[in-house]
Amino acid sequence: MIVLVSDCTGYGTEDAARLVTDPELLSAALNNAPKGWQQKNLQLVLHIEVVANSPANARLVSSYYW
Repeated sequence: MIVLVSDCTGYGTEDAARLVTDPELLSAALNNAPKGWQQKNLQLVLHIEVVANSPANARLVSSYYW
């Protein structure tokens, strides 16, 4: 398994890392995942607001499974 978490800035990387390591946040992001998604590749696109130089309010924009 390879997990890649990245962004153009450190803010997005920090919040994306929080999403993939927090069971509640990850569960919410995978809420509409197709059956058998565990055997597929997955890409999540997030929109992250930066407030006072800290990432906040991550929102799932799109997900892609193949």
